[in-house]
Amino acid sequence: MSNRILKRKVLRIQVRFTAPLCVSSGEEKWTDSDVLKDADGKPFVAGSSVAGAMRAYLEKEKEPSFVNKAMIYKLYRDLEAGRLYEDDLATFDPKTLYLDNKGNYAPKKASLNADGFVWAAVLLNKAYALKEDEFIKAFLAKFEPKEMLRTQMEYLLLEAMADFELSINECGVPFFKMLVDGAYEGYNYDKRLIGIYKRIAAFYLSLKGEEIGEFEKEDLTMFAESSVGKIMMEDLGVYDNYHLEETETDETTEDNEVVEETTKEETVKEETATEETNTNEDKEESAE
Repeated sequence: MSNRILKRKVLRIQVRFTAPLCVSSGEEKWTDSDVLKDADGKPFVAGSSVAGAMRAYLEKEKEPSFVNKAMIYKLYRDLEAGRLYEDDLATFDPKTLYLDNKGNYAPKKASLNADGFVWAAVLLNKAYALKEDEFIKAFLAKFEPKEMLRTQMEYLLLEAMADFELSINECGVPFFKMLVDGAYEGYNYDKRLIGIYKRIAAFYLSLKGEEIGEFEKEDLTMFAESSVGKIMMEDLGVYDNYHLEETETDETTEDNEVVEETTKEETVKEETATEETNTNEDKEESAE
């Protein structure tokens, strides 16, 4: 049975060659080093060649933080497909996201790997949707030593989510409120992703039934259109509660605009007809 492609992702990248490169087509019978060209006759590098080079590099380097971020995605797929996750969870080592080679806490490294924490939040949300309490506990236990992470916002967000999902320690509400209110001075975090953190916090507050401001409510409709927000909301079956469908107001507005345009055209026609009538009357008076 052939493997089906379930989902395809397109990466658009810009590269600069540091040395001459020749990608051969293999179609020239006289040589095996002819240059691969596109339909316009211009040399180009096929996406499969770039993908192959990236795969070879990653397999050779096996950068730990990259491997473990990929493992987060794999764990998500394990849960989604109902597969056994124990072996993958045992392999997962989140310490590569925030500790240096000597085992010291490295805030800058944690910020560089902040995307891994975001997808860890998506993973915990999935586990909550599936009521995988044991997975949530085991996953969060992998983040050690915890005393080093007391000021790392990304980890504390995961911890608050787990508290909510397991109904412990006030369900993470105090941390969510602090984050939404912007009272996070003194914490380490990736400033580029603070908006996502605040939206996740507002989302969980709304799930808890906590009161949130009008701004946060509007912000959640935007969150519903982001890749992270849509996945989290769909996994919990609440996407329609936050996603705004196109309303009839837009159609009514368009209809009103058409009516206004039509009215303008009719008004112009009437004015033109009036001018013509006046002109004809002037001619008749002149003739008399």
